[in-house]
Parts: sequence; structure tokens; C-alpha cells
Amino acid sequence: MAWGLIVLGAICNNLALVMLKLAGPGIRWTDGQLIFTLPGLACLVGSIAAYGLAFLLTLKIFAIFQFSVAVPVFIGFQFVLTALMGYWVFHESINGVTWLGMAVILLGVVLVAVGRSAASA
Repeated sequence: MAWGLIVLGAICNNLALVMLKLAGPGIRWTDGQLIFTLPGLACLVGSIAAYGLAFLLTLKIFAIFQFSVAVPVFIGFQFVLTALMGYWVFHESINGVTWLGMAVILLGVVLVAVGRSAASA
């Protein structure tokens, strides 16, 4: 359950980034005024909500885990999620080297988590 909080926090943070990118085309400056389209505003509000949830989850994560475990695991998941969301949402390509890199990152996340758990036992 506790490790799931880190994954959920990373997903919320990444979802906020995706929504922020999706909001971009619907937000523009015109004659010194900020103009929003309805889809742009909806994505912006969704992004803020997802960031807020990620923030609250991060507070809980820091209450449960050591900082030196929580941050590397969280950021490791962020790297992988960013590549996957780019692929799924924005149709960006992922080549073999990137897939290998994601596997190495996930292996590193597991090693950090297992290594820290063993050290605290």
C-alpha cells in the first residue's frame, strides 16, 4: 500500500504535466490579456487539481518513507511515466535505447527500494 502511494503520486504529477501541455494551445496572450478557450481552461484547472493531489500524496509519502528512498523512487517513476505518456498521449516514438533506459531506471528504483529496506531492517 505504501509503495502504491509513491506510484500514485508520480501518476498524479505526470497527469498534471500532460494536462498542462494539453492546455497550452488553448491559452494565449492577446493585447496584454490572458485568453482561455474552454478546453484550455479545463485542462489548466485539471492540471492544478492533479498537482494539488500529487502535493498531498507527497506529504504523506515523506511521512512514511525516508527522503533518500522516496525521492529517487518517485523521480524514477516520473522518468518512465513521462516517456510512456509521451508515447500514449502525444504519439511520440520510443526507440529501443529508450526502452532499455526505462528498464534500467526501473531496476534502479527496485534496487534503491530493496537496498534501503534491507539497511533499515
